[in-house]
Amino acid sequence: MLSSSNSRQATWVAIGQFSAFAIGVISPMILSRYFTKVDYGTYKQVMYVYNTMLIVFTFGLPKAYSYFIPRVHILQSKDVINKISRIFVILGLIFSLLLFFGASLISNVLNNPDIEDAVRWFSPTPLFLLPVMGLEGILVSYKKAKHIALFTFVTRLLTLLCTIVPVILFDGTYIHSIIGFDIASLVTCALSYYLKYLPTRGLSHERTEVSYKEIFSFSLPLLFASLWIMLFQSTNQFFVSRYYGNEVFAEFSNGFMDLPIIPMVINSVATVIAPIFAGLAVNNKGEIGPIWNSALSKTVKIIYPISMYCILFSGIVMTCLYGRQYADSGVFFSIKSIEGFFSVIPFYPILMAMGKTREYSRVHMIFAVVLIPIDYILVHFSAPVYSIGIAYVFCSLCKVFFQFKTVGRSLDYSISQLIPIKEILKILFISFLSTLIPFALLHVIAGVNEWILLLITGSLFFLGYYVLCWMTNLTYRDVILLNEKLKPILKFIP
Repeated sequence: MLSSSNSRQATWVAIGQFSAFAIGVISPMILSRYFTKVDYGTYKQVMYVYNTMLIVFTFGLPKAYSYFIPRVHILQSKDVINKISRIFVILGLIFSLLLFFGASLISNVLNNPDIEDAVRWFSPTPLFLLPVMGLEGILVSYKKAKHIALFTFVTRLLTLLCTIVPVILFDGTYIHSIIGFDIASLVTCALSYYLKYLPTRGLSHERTEVSYKEIFSFSLPLLFASLWIMLFQSTNQFFVSRYYGNEVFAEFSNGFMDLPIIPMVINSVATVIAPIFAGLAVNNKGEIGPIWNSALSKTVKIIYPISMYCILFSGIVMTCLYGRQYADSGVFFSIKSIEGFFSVIPFYPILMAMGKTREYSRVHMIFAVVLIPIDYILVHFSAPVYSIGIAYVFCSLCKVFFQFKTVGRSLDYSISQLIPIKEILKILFISFLSTLIPFALLHVIAGVNEWILLLITGSLFFLGYYVLCWMTNLTYRDVILLNEKLKPILKFIP
């Protein structure tokens, strides 16, 4: 089982992730209302270029911290951190130079002349943010996840203020928002270096036997996986951006996003279990299976009901977030939210610990290669833009299926042992029943303000879900952690 200590670490990471996504949602909510669709589409394209290339330039190294630190003595961990950090600085510099001198090429590829100057202004950011990568792995390895939550909240709030204040108070453009992003990235980098060495502060320093060769031997297979992940994740955005125009891309990029709770939960779980699995793979491989099952059960309980609500009420959610001009983004949000039903557990920590990084990479390679011709055919025949989203979600489902098979072979588990099928079906059924009353009421009060609609439908949905959990004995007491003073609240939790 996932111990209470590990669950608390995951909870702190999740709090940090939640603050990041909550603040991250506020920025596009504001900017989409101040910018025209064309300018907002250009701003989103800059972020698309950065996030796409970031997958490559991280080189699989953020995961190296949580892999190597549990394997060395604490006195040697500072040397490990130094080595990986140096690599990040070099990669960040190369990334920044590539953006600056390649801005014209990027403009031509995306068929948007406005993006050239925007990319050049954005180019310092990778140099500042790449060394921040993997900080969670360091702090979680030493049970200091609470610092992650505080760091994430402060730095994301700073980024939010730096990007929106020039626009709101000084009537700035997307260029001014990008400059603000650069400034926030510099401060974030400085704070991250303080926290990186917090666990080893005051301890003597010993040289580690972990060499650069070992670090790259670990990270290169993950790099290849990252390349394929980048290709897979960027394919649909590329085709929409190039062939459907800035305005459609703005609608697509706002709607076709991960439901914030999904990456929040999955990343927090992955951050905690990665060093655990890395240690168990050496000492006690048999304990990996129960921890995996415990983590999967808890993530399903959190993600499934919220995914069900967002699929059926996506139009309301998008209108509240971005305004009525982005109501059409709800179609894309519904399609992407379907992914929440099967993307509920991170695969790389267990496959990395079991030495299956090649298999992990191969699955991503296959479906990245498959998705490109599918999207090309859809564009060639002028298919509706939402069909590109459907193709992406279908390929994601196939990836998850094959990765489950790989995990099953590695642990000598059957699919039925890996997946709590009865519990999943039970949660799905309860979630669906909970939507019936608010969905029926929606057609009666459709003319009401969208925020009131969100409040009414959301409240009715979760109230119905709460009652049905009690009626069907679906418990959440293994998910919610409370200290001793708050333990009496447990009697109100199913």
